[in-house]
Amino acid sequence: MRKYLANNYKKLLDISKKICTGCGTKEDYRDVCNEMILCILEMSEEKQAKILDYVDYYFYNMVKISVTSPSSGYQRLYYKILFDKNIDVKNIDIKDESIYKETLNLEDCENILKDNDVSWYNMEVFLRYIRTGKSFNQLSADTNIPSSSLYNAFKEARDVIQNKLNNEK
Repeated sequence: MRKYLANNYKKLLDISKKICTGCGTKEDYRDVCNEMILCILEMSEEKQAKILDYVDYYFYNMVKISVTSPSSGYQRLYYKILFDKNIDVKNIDIKDESIYKETLNLEDCENILKDNDVSWYNMEVFLRYIRTGKSFNQLSADTNIPSSSLYNAFKEARDVIQNKLNNEK
């Protein structure tokens, strides 16, 4: 598998570039490509042997899902807001770049949510997602709440924080 990936790196990079360009994340194509290659290399030898005949197709689908799914491993790794640390406003996807110099900690986020009458459920989902670092699927398994409901609650709380920060400028 290593030999195949090394010999076909340019082709895999081109696949990644085409998908990332189409999804509006062109500047990330090298990172995405390398991350997907790492995922393949971390697979067991048995699984690598199973996909060897269709690695390009498998790689294409991995890149597509990683770039388009907000709950993908790549998105969580590179775009996730970390709970235990200060939250850098850059990670909240705010349009006004003058805000980027600010930093929020988790307590500030919690206060914004309380001040804006966000439901206890949405606030709890947001805070639990940040504090635990678990995916929505993992939280769903822990709570028996569908992952789509957890994501929607998180997104609503996150949107309140974004709107609050955008309105302050």
